[in-house]
Amino acid sequence: MKLSFPVPSTRHPVGGVAVTYEFATALAHRGHEVTLLHHELFGDDAVASLDELAWFAFDDALNHQFVDGGVADVSALPDADVFVGHAPAVDENPRLGLPVKMIQGWHMYPEEHEVAAYRTRAPKACVARWLLRIGTELGVAEHELVHTPIALHHDRFQLSKPIEDRPPHLLFCWNRHPMKGGDTAIEVLGRVHEERPDVRLSAFGTWAPPEIPSWLTYHREPEPNVLVDELYNTASVFLCSSVVEGFGLTNLEAMSCGAALVTTDCGGPEDYADQGITALVTPTKDADALVDATLRALADETMRTGIARAGRDRALEFTWDRSGALMETFFADYLADPGSFGR
Repeated sequence: MKLSFPVPSTRHPVGGVAVTYEFATALAHRGHEVTLLHHELFGDDAVASLDELAWFAFDDALNHQFVDGGVADVSALPDADVFVGHAPAVDENPRLGLPVKMIQGWHMYPEEHEVAAYRTRAPKACVARWLLRIGTELGVAEHELVHTPIALHHDRFQLSKPIEDRPPHLLFCWNRHPMKGGDTAIEVLGRVHEERPDVRLSAFGTWAPPEIPSWLTYHREPEPNVLVDELYNTASVFLCSSVVEGFGLTNLEAMSCGAALVTTDCGGPEDYADQGITALVTPTKDADALVDATLRALADETMRTGIARAGRDRALEFTWDRSGALMETFFADYLADPGSFGR
């Protein structure tokens, strides 16, 4: 198949952008002709070459095209069988391919844009099961919603240090978006520090918090080997304080490296966080519950190691080979019978 993936490429790491790159790569590895159509995100961050995207290691199997005018400039877009995006211009030009809308989150952008995405006249590829439920709640027909889970590269996010006997180390990923619960995480870590001053407290992210407490070590855009070996593989507990997570990829990365997950019930973790088995799960916006669960995980070594082992086993189920195969099957079925997917 010939596949086009329009993507708002940026000079700094963005989770949803990286996920699009990964799906495209997985399909290229399965023998399809895949083109990434790089366009600007907010009108002021256009990239013009792969040199400006050095934060991601692109596979040679991918084709790249930098589209200054965005997807509305159809004259610059290649012929394709499937176009993993949606715009009126695509509907009017069959040569661009059948459209698919990829859904990676909810309540992260203005509501009218997110609702419009679900209501496009095209099937929706949802990266987590809870996003299927959002679609049905909005009145989208079930046959228009397809589950295409995010995955990991397990040769990269692998266990290199024993889960047992890890010194107490609490790690989280800082994100300035209000739905990521960064302020809650800082509050939780501060209260954990008061109760357990022996616990090492670390965070990482693309942007630094406005204020970094003296007891917190912050790593801005750590190198991949630092993230995996010095952070994920030394963390005894990984904290997610989000109000909403489309999938929560950093949670799964930490689990794959042997950290026990403590997370809010924020959507995406439903796919891998089973209460008391692969994670400790608390309500969203409840700092007290999150502090309690975190302290329990740090105090009870038997529970922590049990959750960490089960969590790692669950994380190993998420492979890009499997996710690429699921998307490949979906695209093939869609091309064979567009009407069965609402086109």
